[in-house]
Amino acid sequence: MSLTPRPGTLHLIVAEAGDGLASALALLDTAGDGFRAAARLLHTGEAPAGPAVTVSMPDEAALVRSLTPALARARMGTRLYLAGGAGFVARLTALALDHGFDHGMIETDVRSHGTRRVQCVHCKHVIEDVTGTVVTCDHCGLRLGVRDLYSRRLQAHLGVCILDRPAVAS
Repeated sequence: MSLTPRPGTLHLIVAEAGDGLASALALLDTAGDGFRAAARLLHTGEAPAGPAVTVSMPDEAALVRSLTPALARARMGTRLYLAGGAGFVARLTALALDHGFDHGMIETDVRSHGTRRVQCVHCKHVIEDVTGTVVTCDHCGLRLGVRDLYSRRLQAHLGVCILDRPAVAS
């Protein structure tokens, strides 16, 4: 998946270092001059050579401190583009939703290399970077089957308790 330029008056592009930043830079490369003139790129990690609209932050906490006032001041027509790992995108989506954005104003590109974010439906704990279809919840200890169902509201796949039963011979 990749980010696609959408109509708007301000484009806040927020990326996690690595593949997320590469996705954000690809968005800027493919967008027109009007888009780039109204774009601001905020990211973690080293500053790339190129766009003058970039602001580099040392870590996610600093990025959130810088992004929060921009989200609070956002007006109609502001678009938010998020690129990075599943946890990064989920946390920043939740922050944007808390500031009055709706899902239609947010474009995401999750770059997790096969990992998923899973919420245990029993204790509500979120487990990051899950690679398999079965995982043990860090919080309640239940073995969970990871469902393909993705909750946009929770920004996670759902993990449901599975019972390990021996196979029954027929």
